[in-house]
Amino acid sequence: MLFSWNFQFRENGNIVGEMNRSLLREAAEVDLDDGRYSFCRDQVIGGDYVIEHKGQILARATKPKWWRSNLDVELFKRSIKLRRPSIFMRRFAAFEGGRQVGTIHPAWLTGRAKIDLPPDWTVLDRVFLFWLCSLMWRRQPDWLIQIS
Repeated sequence: MLFSWNFQFRENGNIVGEMNRSLLREAAEVDLDDGRYSFCRDQVIGGDYVIEHKGQILARATKPKWWRSNLDVELFKRSIKLRRPSIFMRRFAAFEGGRQVGTIHPAWLTGRAKIDLPPDWTVLDRVFLFWLCSLMWRRQPDWLIQIS
Protein backbone atom coordinates (compact mmCIF):
# COMPACT_ATOMS: atom_id res chain seq x y z
CA MET A 1 0.00 0.00 0.00
CA LEU A 2 1.14 3.50 -0.76
CA PHE A 3 1.61 5.68 2.35
CA SER A 4 1.59 2.91 4.91
CA TRP A 5 2.52 2.13 8.47
CA ASN A 6 3.99 -1.32 9.00
CA PHE A 7 3.71 -3.40 12.16
CA GLN A 8 5.18 -6.71 13.22
CA PHE A 9 3.39 -8.88 15.76
CA ARG A 10 5.47 -11.02 18.09
CA GLU A 11 4.46 -13.77 20.43
CA ASN A 12 7.03 -15.49 22.64
CA GLY A 13 9.79 -13.74 20.68
CA ASN A 14 8.63 -15.04 17.29
CA ILE A 15 7.07 -12.99 14.50
CA VAL A 16 3.51 -14.29 14.04
CA GLY A 17 2.22 -11.67 11.63
CA GLU A 18 2.82 -8.43 9.78
CA MET A 19 0.49 -5.55 9.03
CA ASN A 20 0.77 -2.98 6.29
CA ARG A 21 -1.65 -0.22 7.33
CA SER A 22 -2.70 2.56 5.00
CA LEU A 23 -2.11 6.10 6.20
CA LEU A 24 -4.71 7.59 3.86
CA ARG A 25 -7.66 5.35 4.63
CA GLU A 26 -8.85 3.05 7.35
CA ALA A 27 -7.50 -0.13 5.80
CA ALA A 28 -4.71 -2.66 6.27
CA GLU A 29 -3.34 -5.87 4.79
CA VAL A 30 -2.31 -8.50 7.32
CA ASP A 31 -0.07 -11.47 6.55
CA LEU A 32 -0.37 -14.44 8.90
CA ASP A 33 0.81 -18.03 8.58
CA ASP A 34 -2.50 -19.07 7.02
CA GLY A 35 -2.75 -16.26 4.45
CA ARG A 36 -3.44 -12.61 3.80
CA TYR A 37 -6.38 -10.76 5.32
CA SER A 38 -7.84 -7.34 4.52
CA PHE A 39 -9.05 -5.05 7.28
CA CYS A 40 -11.26 -2.21 5.99
CA ARG A 41 -14.56 -0.37 6.20
CA ASP A 42 -17.49 -2.03 4.45
CA GLN A 43 -18.59 1.26 2.86
CA VAL A 44 -16.68 4.05 1.14
CA ILE A 45 -17.75 6.57 3.78
CA GLY A 46 -18.40 5.23 7.26
CA GLY A 47 -19.75 1.77 7.75
CA ASP A 48 -18.55 -1.11 9.85
CA TYR A 49 -14.98 -2.33 10.18
CA VAL A 50 -14.51 -5.82 8.75
CA ILE A 51 -12.01 -8.60 8.14
CA GLU A 52 -12.17 -9.92 4.58
CA HIS A 53 -10.49 -13.13 3.47
CA LYS A 54 -11.00 -14.78 0.08
CA GLY A 55 -14.17 -12.78 -0.55
CA GLN A 56 -15.79 -13.57 2.81
CA ILE A 57 -16.35 -11.30 5.80
CA LEU A 58 -15.00 -13.06 8.90
CA ALA A 59 -15.55 -10.41 11.58
CA ARG A 60 -17.34 -7.10 12.00
CA ALA A 61 -16.99 -4.16 14.39
CA THR A 62 -19.48 -1.34 14.82
CA LYS A 63 -19.35 1.94 16.71
CA PRO A 64 -22.60 2.25 18.68
CA LYS A 65 -22.10 6.03 18.89
CA TRP A 66 -20.12 7.80 16.18
CA TRP A 67 -18.60 10.36 18.57
CA ARG A 68 -17.17 7.75 20.99
CA SER A 69 -14.29 5.30 20.65
CA ASN A 70 -16.30 2.32 21.91
CA LEU A 71 -16.61 -0.63 19.56
CA ASP A 72 -18.80 -3.74 19.52
CA VAL A 73 -16.97 -6.57 17.76
CA GLU A 74 -18.37 -9.82 16.39
CA LEU A 75 -15.49 -12.22 15.90
CA PHE A 76 -15.83 -15.74 14.54
CA LYS A 77 -16.64 -17.31 17.91
CA ARG A 78 -17.14 -14.43 20.31
CA SER A 79 -18.72 -11.04 20.97
CA ILE A 80 -16.32 -8.45 22.36
CA LYS A 81 -16.82 -4.91 23.56
CA LEU A 82 -13.81 -2.58 23.35
CA ARG A 83 -14.13 0.27 25.84
CA ARG A 84 -11.82 3.06 26.96
CA PRO A 85 -11.90 3.29 30.76
CA SER A 86 -11.12 7.02 30.51
CA ILE A 87 -11.14 9.58 27.71
CA PHE A 88 -7.76 10.71 29.04
CA MET A 89 -6.09 7.36 28.45
CA ARG A 90 -5.25 5.47 25.28
CA ARG A 91 -5.85 2.10 26.92
CA PHE A 92 -8.74 -0.05 25.71
CA ALA A 93 -10.29 -2.81 27.79
CA ALA A 94 -11.80 -5.87 26.10
CA PHE A 95 -14.97 -7.31 27.62
CA GLU A 96 -16.60 -10.63 26.87
CA GLY A 97 -19.88 -11.55 28.56
CA GLY A 98 -19.65 -8.43 30.74
CA ARG A 99 -16.27 -9.48 32.16
CA GLN A 100 -12.97 -7.77 31.34
CA VAL A 101 -10.71 -10.28 29.59
CA GLY A 102 -7.80 -8.10 28.52
CA THR A 103 -6.36 -4.77 27.46
CA ILE A 104 -4.66 -3.15 24.49
CA HIS A 105 -2.51 -0.07 24.96
CA PRO A 106 0.49 1.70 23.47
CA ALA A 107 3.74 1.43 25.39
CA TRP A 108 5.02 4.80 26.51
CA LEU A 109 7.62 6.38 24.16
CA THR A 110 8.59 3.10 22.42
CA GLY A 111 6.43 3.00 19.29
CA ARG A 112 5.18 -0.39 20.48
CA ALA A 113 1.89 -1.62 21.84
CA LYS A 114 0.89 -4.30 24.32
CA ILE A 115 -1.89 -6.67 23.31
CA ASP A 116 -2.85 -8.45 26.52
CA LEU A 117 -5.68 -10.80 25.49
CA PRO A 118 -6.30 -14.47 26.29
CA PRO A 119 -3.63 -16.69 24.67
CA ASP A 120 -6.23 -19.12 23.32
CA TRP A 121 -7.65 -16.40 21.04
CA THR A 122 -6.41 -16.55 17.46
CA VAL A 123 -3.68 -14.21 16.29
CA LEU A 124 -6.19 -12.88 13.74
CA ASP A 125 -8.66 -11.94 16.51
CA ARG A 126 -5.98 -10.20 18.56
CA VAL A 127 -4.50 -8.33 15.57
CA PHE A 128 -7.96 -7.15 14.43
CA LEU A 129 -8.71 -5.75 17.89
CA PHE A 130 -5.32 -4.01 17.93
CA TRP A 131 -6.03 -2.48 14.50
CA LEU A 132 -9.38 -1.14 15.72
CA CYS A 133 -7.71 0.42 18.77
CA SER A 134 -4.96 1.94 16.62
CA LEU A 135 -7.59 3.63 14.45
CA MET A 136 -9.18 5.19 17.53
CA TRP A 137 -5.74 6.31 18.80
CA ARG A 138 -5.06 8.02 15.48
CA ARG A 139 -8.30 9.99 15.85
CA GLN A 140 -7.58 11.05 19.43
CA PRO A 141 -6.37 14.65 19.78
CA ASP A 142 -2.87 15.02 21.20
CA TRP A 143 -4.15 17.03 24.14
CA LEU A 144 -6.08 13.99 25.39
CA ILE A 145 -2.96 11.88 25.83
CA GLN A 146 -2.10 11.22 29.44
CA ILE A 147 1.46 10.30 30.34
CA SER A 148 1.61 8.17 33.45
